[in-house]
Amino acid sequence: MLQPAGLLALERINCRADVEALGSRIARFRGWTAPDWRQLVEVEYGALPGGLYGLGTGLFTAASPDKLVRWKS
Repeated sequence: MLQPAGLLALERINCRADVEALGSRIARFRGWTAPDWRQLVEVEYGALPGGLYGLGTGLFTAASPDKLVRWKS
């Protein structure tokens, strides 16, 4: 999962659109511990200003060598 800061970093190296094409927007997520299922985190991006969201994607799939060469130029 990519957080908004990671998406901004991808934008700076001109590859955000390529990575976003492979993923799905995440508006809200929650996480729990095991085995007692205590909730650790809850993030609702819609409650934050700026239209922020996370992205569920296979970043390493998106970062194939041919794309990395193109992104660097």
